Amino acid sequence: MIVNDMLSMPSLKDLHLIAGKDGLSREIKSVNIMDNPEALDWLSAGEVLLTSGYFFKDSAENQNQFVVDLANIGCPCLCIKPKRFLRTIPDNMIEVANQIGLPIFEIPYGLSFSQILVVIMDEISKKNEPIIKKSLEIHHEFFEISLEGGGLDHISKKLAAIVGNPVIFLDEGWRLLHYYDVADSIPLNQYFDFKIGRPLFNEEFLSSMPYEVDKFRKPITRKLKVKDAVINVRIMPAVVANKNYGYILLCETARKITEIDFIALTNASMVFSMERIRQKELEDVRANLRSDFFDDLLTGKFQSLDDVKNQCDLLGIDPTYQYYCLVITTKTARVSKFDDMVKAQYAQNEAAKKIIGIVREISHMEKKNVLCFQRGLQIIVMDGRDKRQPSFIPQETLLYAQAIYDEMERKLPANQYKIGIGRTYDTIMSAEKSFREACQAIRILEKFQLNKPITQYEDFEVYHFLEDNISVEEREKFFRCILGELHNYDQKNQTEFLVTLASYIAHNYNATEAAKSLFIHRNTFLYRIEKIKAILNTDMNEAEDLFKYSLALKLHELQ
Repeated sequence: MIVNDMLSMPSLKDLHLIAGKDGLSREIKSVNIMDNPEALDWLSAGEVLLTSGYFFKDSAENQNQFVVDLANIGCPCLCIKPKRFLRTIPDNMIEVANQIGLPIFEIPYGLSFSQILVVIMDEISKKNEPIIKKSLEIHHEFFEISLEGGGLDHISKKLAAIVGNPVIFLDEGWRLLHYYDVADSIPLNQYFDFKIGRPLFNEEFLSSMPYEVDKFRKPITRKLKVKDAVINVRIMPAVVANKNYGYILLCETARKITEIDFIALTNASMVFSMERIRQKELEDVRANLRSDFFDDLLTGKFQSLDDVKNQCDLLGIDPTYQYYCLVITTKTARVSKFDDMVKAQYAQNEAAKKIIGIVREISHMEKKNVLCFQRGLQIIVMDGRDKRQPSFIPQETLLYAQAIYDEMERKLPANQYKIGIGRTYDTIMSAEKSFREACQAIRILEKFQLNKPITQYEDFEVYHFLEDNISVEEREKFFRCILGELHNYDQKNQTEFLVTLASYIAHNYNATEAAKSLFIHRNTFLYRIEKIKAILNTDMNEAEDLFKYSLALKLHELQ
């Protein structure tokens, strides 16, 4: 049924066409009654609109924009009943309707909205049999895709072939999943900067979406400004059981869409939802496998490369690469109440997801082959590289960690971060060593309360060696034997001779620099050194004595 058919229907003979005669061939699919401007998003293409004009009665600008918006949506004609809110149908609306070819009818006072609705719907039902048949064919085609396990590429090809326009698939966060062009259209990458997994739209466009858009069961029409073009897009939410699984975008760059296209879009959204459910289930299985694998790997449960190879093949990991581990820890405010603890845990998990996103984004830019995952309160990054490439060097790993830290500080400034970097090993079998080293590096940072966010295992290699090879009792015994008298003197007399000696050694026995670090006068510092010599009964000129003092201090710092 087209608009011109209304003029020949006896029951509608009193309708008066006052504008848009060039649009009499527009197709009619249904009828809708509306007096709320927000309801435009609920209007589908092909729906005749009946209104009293209440919501645009006071503004010529709103009247003109309303006519344009209806044409963009695909409304076949507008029927206005004046007298109650509008004295007459405004001339400015008539002018705009004539320009864009949108028919406007004046409804006489004695003809009710319900009468018009019944007459049109009765006529449509008589002419809908071919459409119903085609609808069943489309439903069967998409149902077959679903049974076969489809895949986004198969779904998009079928949908694009039916609608004759390019289509884009987005996830529930408006991030790009897949897109498909058609031959008769300008390639989509000339309009969009496509990056899989990245948001396609800016906040300004998303803010134009209606409230709870993810609950919609029909396409939403928007004019999208991209680069130097304006594209008419139809956005179809993929919703099953009130849960949103993403969006299908149909870009009208090749031809105007028809009623059949809307039917195809609805069917495609259902199959797309089912595919997303299937993918999420697979992702959950993979996530569990990955979690178990990394737990076993980082706790040293694998005994040989052959043991780990099969699982690496399943997860798409090359076990023969050289790897090093980078560990990120976050520190948040402590909470006591249960509700606050739940909120804090949720916030921490959300922060972890964002940190993983940051790591992946930076790794993508630097073309790195990384594995990134959350384990407890830690974010673990395993950076791998083919052995045929140059080996990782400390400066390279430090710059990578610094880039991650800077981005976390910029995007998530509320938390405090520490990053530890382990050494590089020849295969994934040694990832457990690198992981343990990265954790030790962070622990040393916190133990010494050093004011630096990033550290490498090599930075404290002497401390690691002493800690791993000398027991706590032996460390204490050695310290007491070498510097016990100085420590006891400080305890008894409230002096700081031990700190003074440590500063003297740390600054290569330069009294001036050591005094500056302690914020005391050089003469005061020299006086302290003389007292230390007397207490320890040494002239501090023997290299052997100085080595013992330095070693005793390092062992004491580890207590």
